[in-house]
Amino acid sequence: MEDKLLEFETAKLANEKGYTSSSTWNGRLMYNIKDGEIFVYQQSTPDYACERCTQSLLQKWLRDVHKIHIHILYVNDILIYKPYVTTMIDNTEYDDLKCNKSYEDALEEALVYALNKII
Repeated sequence: MEDKLLEFETAKLANEKGYTSSSTWNGRLMYNIKDGEIFVYQQSTPDYACERCTQSLLQKWLRDVHKIHIHILYVNDILIYKPYVTTMIDNTEYDDLKCNKSYEDALEEALVYALNKII
């Protein structure tokens, strides 16, 4: 598995759902929300931007903050994703299995699905 950076639309959705990095290092990668341009910023996230974090950091945030767990299944030599959304209240799963070319593609789609579960 490669620790891939989020695509623009996923990062933008994560920002809308309240994702913020706990990172204290300087020079974080950002997306300009208006045009998707990538830039480096030294301080807190400006209003016109969202953080371009890695898939694993967003997955950890979903797990720690929203109690949403994502599992990626590999079945019969075909990579499919089936995120399970587990909370203290309900236990639901995504019914529509999709084939993906890579683990990272499957995880990106599962992250988008999970972000859309947040109210």
